[in-house]
Amino acid sequence: MGVAAGEFGFSGLPGETLLIVGMVSLGWNVARYGALLAGEMVTADFRAFFLSTLAVVVLYAGLFTLVPRTASWTLGERLLLLIVLTTHALADRSSRVLDSVLFERQARSLREQLRALADRVVRNPDPITALVDVREGVESLTSTADFRVLVEGALRHLNDVPRLSHHPLLGRTAATVNSDGTALERAVVLRTELEQALERLQPSGMPPRPGGSQSVGGWLHYLVLHEAYVEGRPNKHIMQRYYISESTFHRARRRAVDSLALDLYQRLERTVGTPVR
Repeated sequence: MGVAAGEFGFSGLPGETLLIVGMVSLGWNVARYGALLAGEMVTADFRAFFLSTLAVVVLYAGLFTLVPRTASWTLGERLLLLIVLTTHALADRSSRVLDSVLFERQARSLREQLRALADRVVRNPDPITALVDVREGVESLTSTADFRVLVEGALRHLNDVPRLSHHPLLGRTAATVNSDGTALERAVVLRTELEQALERLQPSGMPPRPGGSQSVGGWLHYLVLHEAYVEGRPNKHIMQRYYISESTFHRARRRAVDSLALDLYQRLERTVGTPVR
């Protein structure tokens, strides 16, 4: 592109445009691949970043047209520098407007609480007190989480008994609420209870064959949880094995965890009465 533009007088704009498109495509695929392996979604965050960046670019492009041609560049540069500093100082506050449009209510609430926690920590001159603020802030976030969130958190560590031995779901299920024994023994009981609840999701009949042409049908919710948490398969591999889309996978996992949490909660109610969520 440099030789064509410099030696032969060709415009470099088409080539540069294609280069930008290629870089955007490459970056999107890298981010999406990594997010799929981590069980995350990048679409909403990408839209928020794109819109905020586009707004800044459009604003600065408009400001360039407002700089008087007769004014010296030094004056115009100073004016633009002042506006750049002002807009960047306000960028974090204005992103909350985009959050209200692009993110669900629970995700938006968590982002606001984490922002408030970060602001409180950086304003604290004592590092020990800042650590206390962080711990109390995180505990306040988790204490407001409902039973369903605790169930999904325990499922993620289904094959990690030491981690389960410290999980807050211990003592909040029918099998562990009155159980004795060491922390590891109670963790094994919790893991068995979660596996049994998962098996109750399994429909009758023969399961679909991975890579086959048949639809997963009623097996979808069971397979999504079993392969992700029991077998430890990455989300991307599960989608490829059964030819399901990213949105279908996340929707099925959310509904399956909801069903598991309701089942465990109702069994706890029968054991101890109405528990505290």
